Amino acid sequence: AAALPTLAAQQVTVAAGRLVRVTGADTVPAGPARVVLHRIGRDTQGPTDSMVTGADGRFRFRFPADTTALHLLSARYAGIEYFSTPVATNPATPDTQLVLVVSDTSSRAPVEVAMRHLVVAAPEGQGGRTVVDFLVLRNAGTMTRVAIGQDAAVFAVPPPPRAVAGQVGQEPDVPANAVRVRDGWLEILSPLAPGEKQVLLRYEVPPRVRTLEVPLGGPGGTLSVMVEE
Repeated sequence: AAALPTLAAQQVTVAAGRLVRVTGADTVPAGPARVVLHRIGRDTQGPTDSMVTGADGRFRFRFPADTTALHLLSARYAGIEYFSTPVATNPATPDTQLVLVVSDTSSRAPVEVAMRHLVVAAPEGQGGRTVVDFLVLRNAGTMTRVAIGQDAAVFAVPPPPRAVAGQVGQEPDVPANAVRVRDGWLEILSPLAPGEKQVLLRYEVPPRVRTLEVPLGGPGGTLSVMVEE
């Protein structure tokens, strides 16, 4: 039987960088903390390696180069899991300046609807319409927004009051199981880290409704409306 190739004999790539915590307008090392390397492929996905950083937050991984899968880094801080953007897997240009950012938490961290795009389909059947509501939520602060209570929402957006049967679309920024529609409100259940998150909502406007009123959910931001016909 042929021996399995060792890692040294394979083509490998490197992921290295620092784990940092946001503090005001600056960042500081967030170590020591455990950083986990994840592989997301067509057949399997899950953690493949991990290490505990030093006090300086530095980490370094070596793993087989694989262009058929994505590799991500994660770290848990203050009870919240933070993920990096996909790691480059080309051995010729390894990612050696990665920055995995974590932050403290607050139930009062400011979150706003930065952009909202409504796409209203043409009438179907008896005259009802489907509306696709694409929202971009922005946490412009330095702390991760969390809920006050166990069953409370982290953030909520009111959809048009005369719309019915809201459904959450599949968006990578906010997991489907972390979004719910309750009492006519779109509620985000997962923590909102600093930066922007995208959410997709679909709902129906009943027949014979000629006016669609859209609550903006707060000041600022950009709203666009596209009607099919």
